[in-house]
Amino acid sequence: MEKELLKEKISDLKSKISNESLSASEKKQYNVQLIEYYDKLIEIDPEDYFAYLDKATTFMYSFNDFQKAASTIETAVEKSGYNKVLFLRLADSYQKLGRFSDALKALDEVIKNEFVNNYLYGQRAELNRLLGNLPEAEADQQKHDAYLAAEQAKWDDPNHYYHYK
Repeated sequence: MEKELLKEKISDLKSKISNESLSASEKKQYNVQLIEYYDKLIEIDPEDYFAYLDKATTFMYSFNDFQKAASTIETAVEKSGYNKVLFLRLADSYQKLGRFSDALKALDEVIKNEFVNNYLYGQRAELNRLLGNLPEAEADQQKHDAYLAAEQAKWDDPNHYYHYK
């Protein structure tokens, strides 16, 4: 029961935060309260990876605090193990922190375990370039570019199902 009540309060706060007429200080106050609610939710259910993910996302996008976001996600991974979304957010956080090797490891974990979206190859190419791994960066960039070219060819073909209405 308490968990459902907290989720309701979180939902209400998110609605308030999305209000365009709020001042920056009001939004900050609501986001601080949101973090407190996520902490309570995690206390009730330490394996609720959504609570960790939402808390980390709040740190990332509301406070621009990628260190706290990474720490939150690391805790979630310790509790719940591999999860694609957690590892993608972890890679984003590490990249913002300049921890490119860690970002690359997190991204490699997703590529190893998932059906790979070719966007990930573009992101991995960028990380490899930042780390000076130029042959790996070039290989990943070629995969990414080939995917983009194939997608563009579909849009260029008037008989492709993308154009069916």
